[in-house]
Amino acid sequence: MTGKTGFFGYWLPVDDEESARDAVKMSGLPVLVMGLNFVILSLFPSPYRATSDYSFVISDVVALVLIFVAFRIRGGHAGLVPVTTCLFCVFIFLNAVLPYIGYFLAGGRDLDLFRLTISLIIPAICAALALNGWRGWRWLRKNNLPTPY
Repeated sequence: MTGKTGFFGYWLPVDDEESARDAVKMSGLPVLVMGLNFVILSLFPSPYRATSDYSFVISDVVALVLIFVAFRIRGGHAGLVPVTTCLFCVFIFLNAVLPYIGYFLAGGRDLDLFRLTISLIIPAICAALALNGWRGWRWLRKNNLPTPY
């Protein structure tokens, strides 16, 4: 890792090959977090889900794919970063918007709104890492350096 520090260590400046590759490698962390999120969701099923539902199998497959992709990115395979950044943007949008819609439709209390706001801290850090990895990928592409899949 470079000796440069960014915004709380998450938003690294991308101005040379080493910092671009470090940003790409760090963008694998949000993908790993998403994969582990799917693992946790499959371990603790919803009480509203039917027992014959195969969504836990789909969740496990998605988790394995995301964990595999995360380790590929951490290994320096920058070609997967644009796809994962787009998927992560959709994930963060749904993670941020859907709970608030449910909160307002259910007529929640102030404490619930505070809890929802606090729950966005980890996704915000992951979004910073994902977008910084995309910046590193763009720098590598602009300078015609290899970005294998």
